[in-house]
Amino acid sequence: MKLILILACLALPFIPQQSNAYEAYLGLKTYHFDRGGRDCLNEEHHLVAVKVKGYQVGTYENSQCRRSYLVGSSHDLGHGFGVDMGLVTGYPSSMHIVKGITLIPMVTYTKYWGRFGFKAIHVPTVLVGAGLAVKF
Repeated sequence: MKLILILACLALPFIPQQSNAYEAYLGLKTYHFDRGGRDCLNEEHHLVAVKVKGYQVGTYENSQCRRSYLVGSSHDLGHGFGVDMGLVTGYPSSMHIVKGITLIPMVTYTKYWGRFGFKAIHVPTVLVGAGLAVKF
């Protein structure tokens, strides 16, 4: 099952779509639905990421106050909505699909005014958030 999820994550950019070929994402503020049971709850993530033709790479400080690195894919569904899948480091071992790696699915909404806009995210049952988006 883990292999199927990883392959689905990597295959999303190959599904025909209309999207901005190059985007950057800066900053991310989130609200986590589960507010307890942690030593640290970070909701300002200092995200720096780029998307090139459906693939994303980036880094941020995760909700457990640890540095995370991500690689993933993004699929635009139209009218600003999309689905992102990311393989991410820096999360507790209980969340790993393979040693050191967590798979995070997100429903997204991106809105631009010219080159600048925002990207809203929702990780089902976990969080909602938003950050700055720039297209090139």
